[in-house]
Formats: sequence, structure tokens, C-alpha cells
Amino acid sequence: MRAIPNSIIALLISSGLMATANGLQMTLISVRASIEQFSAFSIGLLVSGYFFGFLIGCLFSARLVARVGHTRAFLAYAGIFSATLLCHILFVHPVVWILLRIVIGTTLAGLYMIIESWLNDKAENDNRGQVLGLYRFIELSALTAGQLLLGTFSPAGFKLFCLVAIFISLSLVPLAISRAEGPSPIVNARFRLGTVLEISPVAVAGSLTIGLVGSILFGMGPIFAQGIGLGADGVGLFMSFLIVGGALAQMPLGRLSDRFDRRLVLAFVALSAALAASFLAVALLVGQWLLYLAAMIYGGFCLSQYSLVIAHANDRAEPEQFVQISGSLNLIYAVGAIIGPSAGSWVMGTFGSSALFFTSAVFHAFLGVYAWSRTFVRAEVVHAEKEDFVPVVSSTPEIFEMDPRGEPEPEAAKEPEPEAAEEGAS
Repeated sequence: MRAIPNSIIALLISSGLMATANGLQMTLISVRASIEQFSAFSIGLLVSGYFFGFLIGCLFSARLVARVGHTRAFLAYAGIFSATLLCHILFVHPVVWILLRIVIGTTLAGLYMIIESWLNDKAENDNRGQVLGLYRFIELSALTAGQLLLGTFSPAGFKLFCLVAIFISLSLVPLAISRAEGPSPIVNARFRLGTVLEISPVAVAGSLTIGLVGSILFGMGPIFAQGIGLGADGVGLFMSFLIVGGALAQMPLGRLSDRFDRRLVLAFVALSAALAASFLAVALLVGQWLLYLAAMIYGGFCLSQYSLVIAHANDRAEPEQFVQISGSLNLIYAVGAIIGPSAGSWVMGTFGSSALFFTSAVFHAFLGVYAWSRTFVRAEVVHAEKEDFVPVVSSTPEIFEMDPRGEPEPEAAKEPEPEAAEEGAS
């Protein structure tokens, strides 16, 4: 396997620094909004605004990159991200913050799209899977590090906002000093929602449900942790255990789905997540460390579902449809992520903090029952026709271009027709 070139290493460093900033700011904004006594519904709208902006960025950022190039677009987006984040300190009002979150979501989608398209362009066929795996490892590690940084300074002050801005600034350096040429222009992703629904209704329902639950988890999870009495360090640990659990569970559950009907595995994982979410809601009554353990178990079952959904859809799709199908499911995920936080915040405001994960349990249970019921309607994909499982971190549609499962198979050398061979001999 070819070694990863230095140009890609620079991109990976930039992505890690940017992911650290993203992980910290996502939790910081929710925690600070709670400190500023924003209503639960307002905090839900903040999170929904972020995902709404992210969806806008995924749909329209390619036009800016095509006009000015990857490097200039990256600099522009990073500058807007940093300035918008610091505006949270200057203008503390729910309406202003919702607008700021939309801007940040749009800029982060653009930044991730640029990094992922650049990685895809520079990766070769013989190291594409290695680059993708390393990118996902760095992404999850950096997100976890961002959560743990929440306890370094008080969320009530301005220092954590400055720390996020520092990581954003540092992410510019590797790309700025790299001598690698920019990649080809990004092509706008084409979405075919009707095709996806025809290929796999389970994947559509799964992407929507997972978007609902995932956005509740990352957007309202810190508020839940605050509501049960955890300080800044505890909130950071709580969110970190969720992410670590998701990272550890992906491959074992994925390999299990390679051997059995993925719908049955998805049903098992979703129903297990429902049980884990219910346990998580009351785990603090037993002890704080049991709460962290419950968070890791829940994160394992919750954050591994999206990879199973993508793999199931790809089993039923043609190879040339892979990128289009995965990108469409990503769009459906984003729609769910816009709706989820507002629903979760209403539940928390009406029934209390613990009701958040009971609500998540209901969503998981719905998905589990639906995935199981579809096994009686449609036959399982033949084992030999299954695509290999690859863990997925939901991001921009560009990440699916890098996945080796979407590579066209090389055409076999054609043997001469018998008649042509005889003519040649004569």
C-alpha cells in the first residue's frame, strides 16, 4: 500500500484542528446558553439553526469554491467562522445567537467540504481506504479532545471562545504552508430522494430517525448533563464518553452486519439504544461513574446506526449509485437533525431533563421495530452481494466520494471473439 503523501498529512492536521474547534464550540454554545438562562426551546432552536446552516453549506458551498478555489474559500470560511463565534460574546441574545449559529453551520459545512474534497482528490486508489480511515480516526479523536477542553476555563467567561478561535486560526497554517496544488473544482452533489426510497425504505427511515436522535444528543446532551448537576468538567467527560462509545462499537457491530441481515442487526442496535437511553436517564441515581459508563454504552449503540444504514442501502444499490445514494441519505439525516433539537428542547422544558433520553428511546424503538418489520416484506440481500462495512462519520457529501466502495470496478480484459480469433489466425 502506498504511503500517505505529505500533502495529505497537512490536510489531516488542518481537519483535526478544525474538528477540535468544532467539538468544543458545539458543547460550549449549549452550556453558555443555559448559563445565560435561555429557554430550553431557544437552545433547541440554536442547535437546529446550526444544522440548517450546515445543510445550506452542503448544498451551495461548491459554487463559492468553484469561483475562488479551495484555498481562498477555506480562508474566507475560517475567517467568518472565527468572527461569528466571537460575536457570541458581544451580542448575548437568543435571536442573534440563532442567526449566528446558522452562519457557523454554513461555514463549517464549507470547511469540511473543502477538506474532504481535497483529500479525495489527492488520495490514490491504492491508499484511499487508508486515508479515509485515518481521517475518521482523527475526526473522532479531535471531537473528543474538544469536549474535554470544556473544563479548561469557565464557560461563563470569554476564554473558551478565544480557545476555539485559536484552533480555527491554527487550522489555516498547514494548508497555507503546504506546497501541494489545489484539487479539481467541487461538483455539486446530485440528490435522488425517490430513488433512495425505492431502493431502501429502511435507510430513509433510519437516516431521518438517526438525524433526529443525533442532533438531540450533541445539541441537548450538554444541557441534560448540566440539568442533573454536572459541572463543566463533568459535561465534557459525559460528551466524550458518548463519542468514545460510538467509535469503539462501529467495527464490531459492522462486522456482525456483514454476517447477518443488516436490518436485523439495525433493529437489535436501535432497540438496545432505546434500553440504554432509558437507563442513561436514571443512571445518576446510582452513581456518577455509572452515568459515564451508561453514556459510553448508549453512544456505542446510537452512533453506530448511521454506518449500518449506509451499508444496507449500498447492498441494494448499483456501484455507480453509491455516492448519490449516500449523499441523499446525508441530506435526509440533516433534515432530521434540524427537527430534532427543537422537539428535544420542548420535551425538556415540559417534562424535565431526564425526559430527553426517554424521548430518544422512543425514536430508537420506532426505528428498531420498523427495521425488524421490513424483514417480513423483503428478502435479505445475498451474502455474496453485500458490500463490505465501512464506518461512516456523517459529514458533507464529499466524504462519500472518498469511500472505496464507490470506486468503479476495473473492466476485465476482453478476450477476442472466437470468429475474430480464427480470422486473425488465418
